[in-house]
Amino acid sequence: MTGKTGIGGIRAMGEEFREVLSDIPEESFESALKLLLEDGFEVAAHPEQGMVMMTVLDPFDTPFHLGEILVTTAQIRKDGKRGFGLVAGDRPAAALLVASLDLIDQASEPVRSSVVRILQEALRNAAKHRSLASRMSALTRVEFSSMAHE
Repeated sequence: MTGKTGIGGIRAMGEEFREVLSDIPEESFESALKLLLEDGFEVAAHPEQGMVMMTVLDPFDTPFHLGEILVTTAQIRKDGKRGFGLVAGDRPAAALLVASLDLIDQASEPVRSSVVRILQEALRNAAKHRSLASRMSALTRVEFSSMAHE
């Protein structure tokens, strides 16, 4: 994660951030959002909830419509440009932060650096959470081959 302070690195981190977004609590986003709003970012469209069709691939790589899921959308504006955020679930702060990442290159350097630190910490915490969940689920693993002789 270190060394990703340039615009390309921040965008790459944004992609990584989006992948683990569901593991990060909403309150983790509030300080980053506050910094961005104080730096001239504006809410162009307040967070709204809606439903979208979720399409997944079945085991044969055929698209399958799983059903509708709840999403939150938001838009951020800075210097005449707009950023768009869409996240799964009822997550208004997450949608605003994702929208802000579209325009992160419009932020001042001190704010951009602070947002990077906040995202890095959130990513570290999400990685710890996933690791713990993985270790806990490993405890419940059953070796069916060991049951064959019983």
